[in-house]
Amino acid sequence: MKKFFLTLSAICLAAYSFGQSSAITLRMGDPAPELKVAWLKGTPVEGFDKDKVYVVEFWATWCGPCKAAMPHLSELAKQYNGKVTFIGVDVWEKGFESKSYDSFMPMLKEFVAGMGEKMAYNIAMDNNELYMANSWMKASGQGGIPATFLIKEKKIIWIGHPMKLDKVLEEVFAGTYDMAVNAKAFNEATEKMQDKLAPLMALSKSVTEAVAAKDFSTALNAIDNAMINIDPMFQLSVKMMKFTTYLEFDVPQALAFAKDWYKENSSVGAVVSDLITKKDGLPKEAYEFAVNCFTEALSVQGMTKPLVYNYLALSCFKAGDIKGSILNQEMAIKTAKEAVEKGEYQGTINANTIKEYQESLAKYKAALE
Repeated sequence: MKKFFLTLSAICLAAYSFGQSSAITLRMGDPAPELKVAWLKGTPVEGFDKDKVYVVEFWATWCGPCKAAMPHLSELAKQYNGKVTFIGVDVWEKGFESKSYDSFMPMLKEFVAGMGEKMAYNIAMDNNELYMANSWMKASGQGGIPATFLIKEKKIIWIGHPMKLDKVLEEVFAGTYDMAVNAKAFNEATEKMQDKLAPLMALSKSVTEAVAAKDFSTALNAIDNAMINIDPMFQLSVKMMKFTTYLEFDVPQALAFAKDWYKENSSVGAVVSDLITKKDGLPKEAYEFAVNCFTEALSVQGMTKPLVYNYLALSCFKAGDIKGSILNQEMAIKTAKEAVEKGEYQGTINANTIKEYQESLAKYKAALE
């Protein structure tokens, strides 16, 4: 279930980036854009030196593959100490809107401190205008993280996954790296992905416009007709689009759709339940469905239990089960504290998370009085 949620998130990220930037404006061989960031760790880099090599790697605390790559990047930073400057930049931390990064700087600082030597390089975060996300990631057509940019002589000479960086650095310092060959492969892969995403973005646009006009039948017809043209890798996104459309005007039909989908793939439960729980004023049956899904999720190996208990508590609260919400929120706090002590779920559960959980518990208890 957790894996499904992350996969769907990654698909949405890709759809957003490629869809919002149909024309790629930043390619290998181009001058690297500025670094407009707030520094969290290490030595701030004010600008790129023509005589130095830099690695700029984009990440977020919610991104599992990003966290998995951090120890490897740390080893590379030590291996190339004095030769390469490594910079990790947090992007898309709270979505794509221009939300204030300043507001969650404490959380990011706590995450970075908790990673310790697993994140042994310079760390920064995007600014409030999302300059790095737009001028680097979006401009180069990068729709997913982690994403790594290698800079030499102030120009981008490689873009790719950090786990593939070893070979590239070896070639660069051996003088055998061929940027033209790599750029050709990169551009072809990017264009291929854009072609795959084009039908999905066209669908998203038409459905968004139809839903805004409350023309739900047109939105649903567009979704059903597009299913045959959408690349199989985006089928989950299309189904989610159909569920959210139903949720806007026909909750019983949305629930029927969700229940059938859940029978086919139990992993979908956490995602649809999250969307249900975030909406107010739905029938009790909807929140009870979310309660059941989150309850079952607790038994799934690898789930972030404090997070699930927190969602479960909110679902109970909206379903009218105040005592259930209190019990589950208390479990959310208990398991979150245990996780922090053990160093588990870094980037997801921290002191700030526990504070938020305690505030929710106070709200639930007040409702019982």
